[in-house]
Amino acid sequence: MTDSGLPLNERGPVDRWAQRWGWAVIVLAVLLVYWPLSTFTYGLAPGDALDCWMPWRWFIASALNDGHFPLWNPYQQMGYPIYADLQGPAWYPEAIALGGTIGHTAYTLQALFLGYVIIGGIGVMRLARGLYRDARIAMLMGTAYALGGFFTAHEMHFYTVISAAWLPWLFAAQLRLMERPSWRFAAEASLFQFLLLTGGNHTFTLIGSYLLAVLIAVHVIRGWRRGE
Repeated sequence: MTDSGLPLNERGPVDRWAQRWGWAVIVLAVLLVYWPLSTFTYGLAPGDALDCWMPWRWFIASALNDGHFPLWNPYQQMGYPIYADLQGPAWYPEAIALGGTIGHTAYTLQALFLGYVIIGGIGVMRLARGLYRDARIAMLMGTAYALGGFFTAHEMHFYTVISAAWLPWLFAAQLRLMERPSWRFAAEASLFQFLLLTGGNHTFTLIGSYLLAVLIAVHVIRGWRRGE
């Protein structure tokens, strides 16, 4: 069984193709539309991504390369505890992984931007599959989300890009958790909430929490009416 509710052999050829290769369509579309970035012909526009994001990430990488966790940043605001600043982001797994290995550069930033756009598109596709049970609709929605103007307009606000990438994954996991409660789906939803909290913009974390609270309340009321 798949997210569309039918086995692959009982669905149309286009729907089967979209089910299997929808992610590849999104990846190819992003790389083609953003060809100036994917070919490294041009770079991201200057702004917060270079003024804030890069210095924070560079300091995290420097601390990790020196053999200690980034606790105190003496170079900003006359010194402050960067581990307590979620926009640092000292606790974000991706920042730690890159900081402790290849480091953070303008090339890394560009590749990450494209990667998060792709992650967001695939996340919306996955969310739409659970809502509409049609892989073709889901593929189109995921592609439209990835190629929409939101990512382009906010490319200098990198925490917003991260939030927009993980938010649909959180919603999809939460809906599956409410539909089929299990430790697996609970852990999945918790993971995406953790990624949003440690790597994304707090505004989107709050907005997502409001929506999740409404979804959970509706689910509880429906369950109570059914006597569950």
